[in-house]
Amino acid sequence: MGTSTPRPPGLLNDPAARTLTAGDLEAVFLPSRGMIGASLRHRGAEILRRVEDLEAAAAKGSTAGIPLLHPWANRLAEPRYSVAGHEVELGPSPSLLHFDEHGLPMHGVPWSHLAWKVTEARQDRLAARLDWTRRELLASRIVTGWN
Repeated sequence: MGTSTPRPPGLLNDPAARTLTAGDLEAVFLPSRGMIGASLRHRGAEILRRVEDLEAAAAKGSTAGIPLLHPWANRLAEPRYSVAGHEVELGPSPSLLHFDEHGLPMHGVPWSHLAWKVTEARQDRLAARLDWTRRELLASRIVTGWN
């Protein structure tokens, strides 16, 4: 297997873009932009509606590509959830979180606030670790039960 190399800076203005291939499919992921799937091609034809201006999409809180919804997907029934035996209570961060029409948090933290660090990159595999230590991310939640 070959190694996955960063794409040229021109692709979606992100020099850290990583490409994975499987047969006739090629997918491009952007680790520094929430690990969104920014491009999906089959036999060279783009099959994903691409967003070229990610800065504008991030500023508007718009979706882009195929987002990784983290740390939860869909909607929560209340502003708290359990993970690994611990309770997480979300603080009031309307500028950071998305809420549905009933005021319930949905779709995790927007992709534009999540930065992933690639730990392994091959032609057919991409592994990364999320940096959750940024000040705005820590302010979005109150964790109880962790010592």
